[in-house]
Amino acid sequence: MTDWTHHAKLKQLARNLHIPDSGDCLRELRDHAIASVQKMLNEWSVETIGELRILVADKLSVKIEFIAEDQDTERLAEKYGQVMGGFRQLLRAEFIKGDTEGLLIDNPKPGKGGRDYRTQQTALCRCEREFRRL
Repeated sequence: MTDWTHHAKLKQLARNLHIPDSGDCLRELRDHAIASVQKMLNEWSVETIGELRILVADKLSVKIEFIAEDQDTERLAEKYGQVMGGFRQLLRAEFIKGDTEGLLIDNPKPGKGGRDYRTQQTALCRCEREFRRL
């Protein structure tokens, strides 16, 4: 099993966020994320988990797309296929054949326009398992 507490990618993420990267980076990153969300909640009234998702996505300039069934991977491949070559195959491998819970994709050219074009990144997330067709 991978020891995530000292994983190189997490250490780099901690450094990027100006969080100490010695010791348990996973705990430090989790605490940082919880504190960031708590600060957002202090500034805004949130009643549902859906509202929380929207608030966090907006604050982070991330658009969230949910994958509930296999056909959603095709829809998202059409919508975001320009991001990288082989995107459709990646989605199939990760969400149909694999058990990935989510992917974060960069928008190579964020700019003016609709929300799809302004965001820096898009999060592709698997829906709750009880709602997902297996």
